[in-house]
Amino acid sequence: LPWSLAYHAVCAVRKARPLPKGMKWDPVDNKFRRLDQTWIHISGSLMSYALSASIAYFAAAALFNGVSVANLWVKENTNAQLARRRRLTNVLICTIGQVAPLFPRGDVENGLGAITSFLAAAGLFVVNSKLEGWGHCLFHVLLIPYMAFLCRSAVAAETGIVTCEAPGVRFG
Repeated sequence: LPWSLAYHAVCAVRKARPLPKGMKWDPVDNKFRRLDQTWIHISGSLMSYALSASIAYFAAAALFNGVSVANLWVKENTNAQLARRRRLTNVLICTIGQVAPLFPRGDVENGLGAITSFLAAAGLFVVNSKLEGWGHCLFHVLLIPYMAFLCRSAVAAETGIVTCEAPGVRFG
């Protein structure tokens, strides 16, 4: 989370306050974006273990995510569009790796909720340019229900309780 906040804060500042003439800042090719996406892959590996409780599954996810992180930090000699597609595909595979363990456990409700909320968020990310940059922001807002479904599933796996209740409030 700190890397994501740093990256998005830097993007916002750069958009609001352009650099002096002659200086350039690339919103994609920079260490803040790489750190943001590095943490996405690290947390994806950790979530795969939290939701599967399988060392073998975690090892496979960690291997994939480790290669994805290494690719983030290697200067690519391919075109920018291909590199972007590769990065986004790796994040999508990382996300599938987080959600996949829910289904063998029979947690279809949280699995479908997580997939639906992620796809809605991803749709906003895809049309980001048409929304003048707000699609990316809304993408992050819609990740809140995605994470809520994953957290609820982790609680269900640990306790056997599928719903979450607070005094006076019922979820699920």
